[in-house]
Amino acid sequence: MSPRTTKVPMNFSTMAQLAVPQGRNGKHKEIVTRILSDLDQVPAGTALKVPLSKLVESMVI
Repeated sequence: MSPRTTKVPMNFSTMAQLAVPQGRNGKHKEIVTRILSDLDQVPAGTALKVPLSKLVESMVI
């Protein structure tokens, strides 16, 4: 019996890595840098809780 290989639809679109702008700080760089820094410090198997209220300034509505 073979394992199920049902693909789940993706939630976000994709683009070629070469098409990603380089050499500038995007508006989300600070929050992403802070999240990645915290992830580097937590033990394996630990998740971060990032409240959406902390992201309001970087979100476009």
